[in-house]
Amino acid sequence: MSKLVDPHICPDCRASLDPTGTCTRCGLRLVGPAAAELWQRMQQADRLIEQLRAAPATAAPTAGPVVGAVVGAPPVGPMPRAATGDRTAPHRSLPSVSVPVVLLSLGALCLLVAAVVFVAVAWSSLGLTAKTTILLAVTALFGAGAVAVTRRDLRFAAETLWLVVSGLVAIDLGSAYGADLLGLGRLSDRDAVALVGATLLGLAVGAGAWATTTVLRRVHGLVVVAAIGIALLAGAEAWTSDHNPTAVALSVPLLAALALAIDRLTDGHLRSTAGVVGASVLVSWLVLVGNGADRMPTTSVRAWWLDLDGWPLLAAALLAALPAALPLAVPRTRSVLPEWVRMVAAGGSLVTLAMFGVGPGSGATADLLTWAAVSVLLAAVCATAPRVWAWPAAALTVLALVGWSAWALGRPLAVITRLPGTATDEGAHLGITLPAPTGGPAPWTAVVVALVVGAAAAALLRHLRPAAAREAAGRAWIALGPGVLALGATTWLLESRPTLLTAVLVWGATLAVTAAMATTVRHHDAPLAASLVFTAYLVATGLRLAVPSHLLSASSATVLALGFGVAYSRSGAALLRTALLPLLAGSAVLMAGLAGIHWPYLLHGRSDAAGLALAGVAAAALLLARAAGRGEASRVTIEVTALLAGLGATALTSEPTTAAMVLTVLGSAVAAVAILNVDREEASWIGVALLGVATVIRVIEDVRAPELYTLPAAAALIAAGWWRLQRDPGAASMRVLGSGLTLALVPSLLLALDEPVSLRGALVAAGGLVALAVGIARLWAGPFLAGALTTAALAVRHLGPVVDGLPRWISLGSVGLLLLLVGVTWEQRRRDVTVAGRYLAALR
Repeated sequence: MSKLVDPHICPDCRASLDPTGTCTRCGLRLVGPAAAELWQRMQQADRLIEQLRAAPATAAPTAGPVVGAVVGAPPVGPMPRAATGDRTAPHRSLPSVSVPVVLLSLGALCLLVAAVVFVAVAWSSLGLTAKTTILLAVTALFGAGAVAVTRRDLRFAAETLWLVVSGLVAIDLGSAYGADLLGLGRLSDRDAVALVGATLLGLAVGAGAWATTTVLRRVHGLVVVAAIGIALLAGAEAWTSDHNPTAVALSVPLLAALALAIDRLTDGHLRSTAGVVGASVLVSWLVLVGNGADRMPTTSVRAWWLDLDGWPLLAAALLAALPAALPLAVPRTRSVLPEWVRMVAAGGSLVTLAMFGVGPGSGATADLLTWAAVSVLLAAVCATAPRVWAWPAAALTVLALVGWSAWALGRPLAVITRLPGTATDEGAHLGITLPAPTGGPAPWTAVVVALVVGAAAAALLRHLRPAAAREAAGRAWIALGPGVLALGATTWLLESRPTLLTAVLVWGATLAVTAAMATTVRHHDAPLAASLVFTAYLVATGLRLAVPSHLLSASSATVLALGFGVAYSRSGAALLRTALLPLLAGSAVLMAGLAGIHWPYLLHGRSDAAGLALAGVAAAALLLARAAGRGEASRVTIEVTALLAGLGATALTSEPTTAAMVLTVLGSAVAAVAILNVDREEASWIGVALLGVATVIRVIEDVRAPELYTLPAAAALIAAGWWRLQRDPGAASMRVLGSGLTLALVPSLLLALDEPVSLRGALVAAGGLVALAVGIARLWAGPFLAGALTTAALAVRHLGPVVDGLPRWISLGSVGLLLLLVGVTWEQRRRDVTVAGRYLAALR
């Protein structure tokens, strides 16, 4: 029975209807006269379908389809798909493509394995005629099948069958070679492999060219066959040939011509196959270069140049130059090869020419000069050649510039790092002779290295874009040129074993030249930054050079500190985007601290004296930072550098007590900065922390006379705080006097608690009372609390012996009476505490 009429299903999308007659999927509302007419028409359609179904099966067929046969009847679209109200989960199946691919792949694999097994097992029992018939028949059969499916546009079948045919052809040739069919057994193994490769390549090209005339157009599997064929052919006859590298050199143009012919004769339809053959050209060229490189370490210089034993490199250079130079000679060929391909070819030619020019090694000096000549020639090509050659030469020149620059900078270090890392305490050691280099080139070649660096850098200026960058690089070249040349001359001197004094003086002259040239580009950020980096290298290396002598180290650091200080005071604030001033300020502080480390040794001091001297320099820098700062950035740089240098001074000390003295000096300086500068008041906590650590160290080490260095610092801090309170009525006495009072009273108080009845105890008590009186008189909270706490601590300490001598019942009774007294007078005492709190709040 027909199902067109169903009151529960939408007649349009066949989805279910809700109770109001509205489709739950498409929203069609079946209400009204139109819905009634549609119901009648569908009922009529159901009756017609039943009549057609009841018609006899033997009725004569009509000449054409019934639907649409009536003239003027509208075309009938596809019938709506029947659907139910319930939606079932979609059925997951394999993609339609994966089934034939898997089946065809398995079938091809089984056929090829069967062919191999047949040849290996049953081949020897067959006669010559049978062997020939089987080989030709099976291969022809599958070849015909491949042609047929290609014409029918069955891509997966065609791809598979052409691979099967290619495999069968290879098996046929191998079997024929083994059975000596058609005289193939007289071929060598190498020639037999080459025959297989050539046949596969020809099959891939021929079948691929024919496939371009069919609907299928391309068979991608034949590209793989072509790759295998060209690899077998070139590998057998060229890459592993006994006549290598002649065969390899000949294979490059032959393979290139073959690739071009395949592409041209097929109008570009087999460009993938031509690309595979073209890739083999690159492999052949690399094999040729490798053959030439293998001869470099085993050939003498005479044979290399006179007998041209390195001719493979020359041949590789010439072959690579052809695609790069041909478009220049024949402009019509420029459209054949893209510019980037010609640039790559030109780069390969330049690399192989450079390798040939370097040749086999003949000594450190000769090798350096050879490499220098090659680098200069590359720089010349970079500066003067056309674009196709100039850009690859520029890339090689960049590599050369990096390498030569690294050598120029590292060569002095090879000598300097062999000097002693520390100086002895006795003598100036000005006459120390620098160690001689071992196994390197001649010392004078350092100047050659510097000249090559300059030439390479100058050649690269042509390729900088835009013009502003080229101008900045030119300025940097002018600014750095004299310094680099001076570095080369100085390296020559260092490798000639001069005395330490001479080496330091000449190095200082080089640094002076570099610094002077840096001033010529001070208004240009990029050249100035490059000059400063080179200057920093010279400063660091020069200081390392002077390390064996305290006199030279101290003198060098002092001169550098003065130089940085003068540069800091005279430089413009906007130079290097305001970053130059902080850099110079921090460098001046560092150099001053380094000088402070070395000068005490000349006065027969030791590491403790050096640490105290560095702490003194750091303290001075902290105190002078506000006056010396040219802006907030430079001031912060001075303060941070000084604080870090002061903390580093603790590492120089050999005794904990000396470290405590260093922390006391540094903490006092930080506290003084916080007292004297309103914008640095928060730094007082750093000062308190440093002074607290110093106090802990003194307690642990049981220092018996800390007043020798705590009282002077405390007096200075109290004086600074007093001055601040007089100038700033709103300043809090606890903040500005707290550090000085703490430093003056706490170290002595800790010792006085051990011996309260002593001169120290009396003096501490007197100091506490004086502080208490000043606090009361001036209404200063700092002195008041310091004095009150100090006096209370000593008073309680005096009660210790008395409490120890009293019977236990007296102490317990006293505590009980005290608690009763407090409870009885609690209300009155509460009023007294309120009055005392108001008094303390009124303190400044």
